[in-house]
Amino acid sequence: MAIYRTGFTIEHGFRFDNWFSFDVRLTPALRLGRVEPGLCGGMAYAALDYYHAGVPVPRMRQAPPSGSALLRYLIERQLASNRPAVLYRVLRWTLGGVASLEQRMLAQELPALRRRLQRNEPTVLVLVRAPDLWHVTANHQVVAYGYREDEAEGIMHIDVYDPNWPGEAVSLSLELAEPDWGLEAWHSREGTFKGLFVQPYEPRRRGLPIIL
Repeated sequence: MAIYRTGFTIEHGFRFDNWFSFDVRLTPALRLGRVEPGLCGGMAYAALDYYHAGVPVPRMRQAPPSGSALLRYLIERQLASNRPAVLYRVLRWTLGGVASLEQRMLAQELPALRRRLQRNEPTVLVLVRAPDLWHVTANHQVVAYGYREDEAEGIMHIDVYDPNWPGEAVSLSLELAEPDWGLEAWHSREGTFKGLFVQPYEPRRRGLPIIL
């Protein structure tokens, strides 16, 4: 069995849930209401930023309040994680059939992921879960930090930090023994997903909010 671990673990992830609430106003007097977006990409990028900077991630268990330095930072990193090239690829994969996505994963994404993790590089992954463009926000971002692969059984398990499950051990599994029958992509906490691909990431070591 092949086993690889990077220095990143779930202890480097945030302890609060990927749930935020914003009061949207057009003017001080005109309030549109509250929106509750997820910031999974921002949380994945920011967790890696703290890791690469050698700075402890804030340990708070409640999401940072509106207007706080940490929330502003997460929003900035969310925008960075959703550059046009990434969004275009998300849309293409969302519209793709499962069989074609599995072929791309086998040919490109899984080999790239193995190489990165073997080089001790925790890696941001996009999990494609949306059945169509109407549900595109169901897609998700996580940090892969290790994998184990049983060649005899043909199963690959990828350990991830998932912002939706703070402090929880989460893994992705793929059945590689009979690819013509499908990879049976599975999230240990949330069930099936269509596919995954490796996302570009560059560390940002300056401007990290320090919260003890």
